[in-house]
Amino acid sequence: MNHVPTCPTGAKMPLTSNSTFIAPWLPASAQNLVLTCNPTSEPVSVQVQLADGSGPDPSIAVTLQSAMPTFYAVPGNWYPGIYTALAVSVTVPSGATTGLRRIQITQTTSKTVQALPAAVYITD
Repeated sequence: MNHVPTCPTGAKMPLTSNSTFIAPWLPASAQNLVLTCNPTSEPVSVQVQLADGSGPDPSIAVTLQSAMPTFYAVPGNWYPGIYTALAVSVTVPSGATTGLRRIQITQTTSKTVQALPAAVYITD
């Protein structure tokens, strides 16, 4: 299977997937989101990355409200299974750089980073 880099994150994935990855729009304000990710038994941290992907954006505050197992089917790829639902509160400051941003989920004990588990599109 041929994996090609995707923009703007550079993550490699096969183009044969029948899933669609759509980033929700996130305006400058406080918003609540629920992210569904691979199962984890460890505590996690959630961060919105800088526009260039070089690290966490210190101006965007992300607070993890809860993490709980959930029964979920990843559209187009997998049969239903147990995943982790993360309820987060995100505060984007006025004047933040707009555009597509990667969300990074890190397991805090093992320091395992999930590669492109989600993305958001920062708007004015």
